Amino acid sequence: GLGEAQVQLSMKGEFIKECRIYSDSLETEVFGTVEDLLRGCRYDAASIRALELPEGSPESARELLHYIAGSME
Repeated sequence: GLGEAQVQLSMKGEFIKECRIYSDSLETEVFGTVEDLLRGCRYDAASIRALELPEGSPESARELLHYIAGSME
């Protein structure tokens, strides 16, 4: 599991300029993947849910994106 995660976003207008995810999880590669996807993405739940994860990404990466999207609604 991902444990607890803290997500920090820097914005430029309606878009995510920078993203940092901090967690006590050992699945650290998941966070880099999600951070990369979020940079430049529009800050809304639908846009984040629509992001395409790289092939072979762990299910926890999708869970994290849905968690972040859900926190916006």
